[in-house]
Amino acid sequence: MNDLVQRGEVKRSESNQLVDDLMEKGQKAQQEIESMVNERIKQFLVSMDVPTKAEVDALKARIAVLEKTISEQEQSETE
Repeated sequence: MNDLVQRGEVKRSESNQLVDDLMEKGQKAQQEIESMVNERIKQFLVSMDVPTKAEVDALKARIAVLEKTISEQEQSETE
């Protein structure tokens, strides 16, 4: 960019704006790529029937309730 400014092909203010525009376009492209990758990963996990964190957490809660129930029943049987 400095070469273009030195040769007079681009004004300093134009070069700054051009750099800003390129940076913005690069950031937008990066966000789009990240979104596409995340979507592909989600699709892959669904196709592999991998449970979500919410589903695993729900199962953990159910197991905790069942363990508590079993423990209470065992205690009442020993009394």
